[in-house]
Amino acid sequence: LSPSNGPHSGGTKVAVSLPYENDVWACRFGTHVIKAAPSNERNIFLCVSPDSANIGLVDFAILDSQYSNMGAIQVLFGYYRQPIANSVTPSEVFVHSHTVLTIVGRNLLQNLPLTASMSEYATVCTVLTDALAHCTFNPHIYTGTFRLRLSFNKMDWADSTFDIEVSISARLDAIFPSTIAALGGVVTISGSGFGKFTPSWCFLGDGSRGVAVSFNHSS
Repeated sequence: LSPSNGPHSGGTKVAVSLPYENDVWACRFGTHVIKAAPSNERNIFLCVSPDSANIGLVDFAILDSQYSNMGAIQVLFGYYRQPIANSVTPSEVFVHSHTVLTIVGRNLLQNLPLTASMSEYATVCTVLTDALAHCTFNPHIYTGTFRLRLSFNKMDWADSTFDIEVSISARLDAIFPSTIAALGGVVTISGSGFGKFTPSWCFLGDGSRGVAVSFNHSS
């Protein structure tokens, strides 16, 4: 079966691969019988999983036109609860760096690999508890705003309500003046990628901190 699991709300399109050519009439998920449909590939049939009130494994079988069991090997299909994200931090990350998102939610720990996706970029998360997971994305993700999605089978995605903005990192080219009074002063920093950093901070080597205000993307 591909996939061999899906959400308990049903609707998973399951590809059933057979080692021989045969006419499959229906699929049985536990006690539910679903009509099978042919695919474009030889010896592969499609069945859409029904909903289930229970979480866990159920027996799966293929049936002929008389609704008799055609399979000699026992196969199982698993039902799970869809993962839900209640909060995601940070909401803005930068390109060319390992993007680590912290997800707080529920139904995250179900003995299945949790996958997070932003556009075509997907990664398997480290799940700490049923309510907490860390997801690290490839540094080659491009800039843009992406809706975060979660899945346990990489087919049935659960859209969150959170958009993650991937921005260009700021670069410092010049600072003027290079000397200020001990009581403080204003310096102008020239560079690029400053438009996304208001409000923010500037730090000196001794730990003193100043408020940073972006005039535009370059100063």
